[in-house]
Amino acid sequence: MDKIISELRNIEKKLRSRKQESASPFLFGDMGGSILFYFYLGRQLNQIKFEDYGRGMLEHLLKKLRHVSLNGSLCSGMAGVAWLLDICLLEGFIEEDPNDIIPDIDFQLAAWVNERFIEGNYDYLHGGTGTYIYLLHRYRQKKLCKSIVEKMTDNLLDGNIDIDQHLTYFPFYEVANNRSRPDQINLGISHGNVSIIHALMLAKESGIRVQKVTDTLAKLFNLIELITKQSHNHFYFPFIIERGDFSEKKSSRIAWCYGDLGNSIILLNAAKIMKNDNIEERCTDILNNIPLIPFDKQGIMDSGLCHGLIGNSLMYSHLLNKYSESKYKQQMEFYLNIYLKKFPSSEEFQKNYISGIGYRENYTLLEGISGIGLGLLSILNNDMQWKKILLLD
Repeated sequence: MDKIISELRNIEKKLRSRKQESASPFLFGDMGGSILFYFYLGRQLNQIKFEDYGRGMLEHLLKKLRHVSLNGSLCSGMAGVAWLLDICLLEGFIEEDPNDIIPDIDFQLAAWVNERFIEGNYDYLHGGTGTYIYLLHRYRQKKLCKSIVEKMTDNLLDGNIDIDQHLTYFPFYEVANNRSRPDQINLGISHGNVSIIHALMLAKESGIRVQKVTDTLAKLFNLIELITKQSHNHFYFPFIIERGDFSEKKSSRIAWCYGDLGNSIILLNAAKIMKNDNIEERCTDILNNIPLIPFDKQGIMDSGLCHGLIGNSLMYSHLLNKYSESKYKQQMEFYLNIYLKKFPSSEEFQKNYISGIGYRENYTLLEGISGIGLGLLSILNNDMQWKKILLLD
């Protein structure tokens, strides 16, 4: 406890030294992550000065938006800003609804989602799926009409590709090259089918196109079961798999963004809701297998939420809170203690690792220090609304 509080104070000093003028005004960016960190830190430590600082940053962010042209994405667009505001409203940090602050933002985002789904961009972070999930939450709050959500759902469902009458998938979309890859199946949360499964589960629970959604989910579950029949180089979930060869599994790691840990947590929840015993058992087995993988084989190079130590510790904290099993407590502490020992070194342990480049300072929520801080705060207090953006509901 004391070590975590010390780390939080250290992170606060680093974030305060960051010039706001150079920070990106997104939920997953420098300012969005820092705003949430300061709000929650003030509440955790019962120090109003931190909440006041977060509120000042939020005001600066909203002023900055007047001079920035943003798309509708969750990662670097207006959906992220809207979800940031919604989280702040749900937590009582602000009193105004996102649509009162940014007029008609939900309708603008719904139109953007439809465009992305029609072009085949199902990316969670940069495409339609993340924004669609945000709008599903808005619908569940009774702040969006059903016909708008049904239209988005129809456009999403129209994009799945049947392998046969029992299997289907949504093709991978290469955001960097703005093109769909219909022969590639991405199984990640950040860029692939697992976040789509989560979205469809929310739609089903919300009474949206229930039969068609249920049929599509059943086929997606069959695909997951087929692909995870056996492990490959320690892992069950590859990043990308070719439609024509399910035996060839291309790279993975133990992470939120893709790989056995993040995928299994999301799919385990979906399987319980769908009462799919096979997928539930499969995901439980995969989660039990992770502690058997040597740490140096897990592909972990930094401490960020996306693919690092604190992200993994946070996910096990979520599992512990949900299922109260001691094995999850052990794994949560395993990753947390490696972080507290400053892996890989005292100079690099809070930096983001970029393949082929090395370690770089990073202040963002998904890959940087504000996310590390939020993860630590949530390990201390699991009941925090911001985790919805990681699909940890």
